[in-house]
Amino acid sequence: MQESEEKFRTLFEDSKDAIYIASMDGRFVDCNRSFLNLFGYTREEALEVPAKETYYSTEERHAFRKTILEKGAVRDYPLKLLKKDGTVMDCLLTMSEKKTQDGASIGYQGIVRDITAFKKAEETIRHMAYHDALTGLPNRILFGDRLSVAMAQAQRDGQRVAVAMLDLDKFKSVNDLLGHKVGDFLLKAVANRLSSVLRKSDTVARMGGTSFFSYSRK
Repeated sequence: MQESEEKFRTLFEDSKDAIYIASMDGRFVDCNRSFLNLFGYTREEALEVPAKETYYSTEERHAFRKTILEKGAVRDYPLKLLKKDGTVMDCLLTMSEKKTQDGASIGYQGIVRDITAFKKAEETIRHMAYHDALTGLPNRILFGDRLSVAMAQAQRDGQRVAVAMLDLDKFKSVNDLLGHKVGDFLLKAVANRLSSVLRKSDTVARMGGTSFFSYSRK
């Protein structure tokens, strides 16, 4: 029994996953080094902190608690959690009830995985797919999608959609005489100017090169 306990303790402490054990009243009973490193607590601090204080959203906490009470276990449940310094993390939480031999629940055991970096990379890729890299404006694909929706709504409401195109003349001369950095600055300045004069419900997009399109519902 002692040998088995020592092996379990070694696996628990050396695991790269953040592992914890909590009581039924929501207090941390035990946690490994990875958990402490992830959340930024010392072991003494972690054992004093109510688990509810690590949740970013009260609504998410209540929804998670309802799920765990109904199912008894969850796997890769998405939650936003807080580090000690207030940093918000996107996490996947795997949790199950800890029971005695006769089936009585005595607490919970769980694993926390921080996927913040993955989520940010995913959002960046998604943004790049639908936005112009230089100006940050919607690109041709996103503009087409939004225009289709606007036209359908306008037709349903008996309204019109105005579409405008703007192209910069002699832009090649700017690049040739002043350099590409100045040309890029000019394109971004035009993008900002167009965005500033449109309503939030309108869309301006860079279609490529020096061409900009915008639409507005009337």
